[in-house]
Amino acid sequence: MEAYGMKRKKKKERVLKVIKEACIRKPPLLRIGLTLGAFIVYTLAFLLLYTFAGGGIIILVIIPVIAAGCNFGLWGGIVAAIFAVPLDTLLMRFAGVSATEMALRLRAFPFSFALLITIGAAFGRLSDIRGRLKEQNSFLNHILKAIAHPLYCIDVNDYTIKMANPTARKQGKVEGRTCYETTHRLSTPCFHSGYPCPIEEIRKTGKPVTMELIHCCADGSVRNVVVHGYPLFNEKGDLTQIIEYNIDITRNKELERELAESEIRYRCLVEQSLTGIFVIQEEKFTYVNPGFAKIFGYNQQEMLELPSAFDLFVGEDVERSRKNIRKCITGEKEFCLGTYRGSHHSGKILDLEFYVRKIVIGTDSAIMGTVIDITERKQAERKLKASLKEKEVLLKEIHHRVKNNLQVISSMLSLQSSYIKNKKNVVSFLQDCQSRVHSMALVHDLLYKSEDFPRININRYIENLVSYILDSYDVFTGRIRMRKKAEEIELDLDTAIPVGLILTELVSNSIKHAFPEGEEGEIEIKLFKETAGNIILEVRDNGVGLPGELDIEKTGRFGLELVDVLIKKLQGSAYLNTEEGTWWKISFPLQFQQGNIG
Repeated sequence: MEAYGMKRKKKKERVLKVIKEACIRKPPLLRIGLTLGAFIVYTLAFLLLYTFAGGGIIILVIIPVIAAGCNFGLWGGIVAAIFAVPLDTLLMRFAGVSATEMALRLRAFPFSFALLITIGAAFGRLSDIRGRLKEQNSFLNHILKAIAHPLYCIDVNDYTIKMANPTARKQGKVEGRTCYETTHRLSTPCFHSGYPCPIEEIRKTGKPVTMELIHCCADGSVRNVVVHGYPLFNEKGDLTQIIEYNIDITRNKELERELAESEIRYRCLVEQSLTGIFVIQEEKFTYVNPGFAKIFGYNQQEMLELPSAFDLFVGEDVERSRKNIRKCITGEKEFCLGTYRGSHHSGKILDLEFYVRKIVIGTDSAIMGTVIDITERKQAERKLKASLKEKEVLLKEIHHRVKNNLQVISSMLSLQSSYIKNKKNVVSFLQDCQSRVHSMALVHDLLYKSEDFPRININRYIENLVSYILDSYDVFTGRIRMRKKAEEIELDLDTAIPVGLILTELVSNSIKHAFPEGEEGEIEIKLFKETAGNIILEVRDNGVGLPGELDIEKTGRFGLELVDVLIKKLQGSAYLNTEEGTWWKISFPLQFQQGNIG
């Protein structure tokens, strides 16, 4: 039943709405019908009064005149008044009015006609005014409906909302409620609670105001709004009402926050980037990040004050960079990537890698780019290329050296084989050969491990070589003590191998012959550089010594004759003292340039 009642109520409301709209708008047929109906009512009333009352009432003639004026405006009332007087005369004749009464009526005709014209014109004018008011009211209603933001008309005395547009009514029934209750959910005016109030601001200035406020919606949500307040004054100039127009800017605020956060985020990325970033307009820097300024040794302001961005380039790269940037500006190239030489603030030449492309700032073209300092990388590349080239040369040289060393070994074996008199000397012969080959192999081992590939540290070489010789002859260090003192001198391959072979022969000879029958002793090795630039190698032992008047060129011993050959190859000289043990002092130049020792 309740649902049925609601349906009937809605149906009744729709019917009343249609009737109301019809009365307001009055289609042409309805206007004509109402006007003709008024004339018919007047005619019937006139006839009935004459028929039953014996007389008519002249004032009844104004009924159709008023109806025509209301329906057709000013000219409709005038036309109806003109038409009503002859109609009244015809009706009197039809009703059989006496000649005397007709004469009286005709005498009053000018006055009656004037009166009817005035009444018709007045009601017609009134109808026109009402029509215009209705049109304006309809136009204003359409405007209010079309406004997508809430609009209120507020009484400044009690803060009540007198009128609101449909958008504002989405908050619920607002007419009759106070503005602070509707938009702020407060029980007292906003300024009492410390909130900005457009009404109070207009009271102070008497001018329209715009302010940003926070409003509470009916659903409990909070919105950021811009409030526009416009004052309305009465004829005395007193403020009576304000028109308040609210624009929701909540989404704008969210976008502003997101934009600010995004700007901070990207500014941090750009400002803290180690890569240099820049913008050029009309050949001048308009922006550089700290990383770009740091690469060139300037601060950001100094970079922006440079007369030309191309002042940072060096030599032919000035014009080359200018041409490439022009190609990007004209669209000939989408982007340019290349390496250029630039000048540091200190005068140092930099190797730089640039990437640039065209951008548009507003309506102006600009160049944005990045730069990376590749000076260290270029230096490393140059060193690497030089090192590779050096190693290629050295590799070829190593192959040549190995061939020569093998030839040396073959020559030593062939030469020493002529000294073998019996089978007992074979073991000693092989042991000596092993030591000599190892001394040569040790040079290559140290050369391989050396940071400076073509040179070896002679101090380390002597340390390793002597340790190997002692181990190979199974010498107890308690019986024969070794003392070594060598300066940190680097020798090339051509010098190190002969020095190693000489040292091997002399130390091996001391171990085998200086201390017979298990005697104890000491072997001392020294290597140092003289002030004259020569290298001195000393090998001394305190053993039995060599025979006096020994000529090392004619000893009949292969080892000593080999030492003599190697000293000559080094373009050096030897001094031998056999008074207290054996003391060898060999001198040779440091910058030895002999090609090989084969």
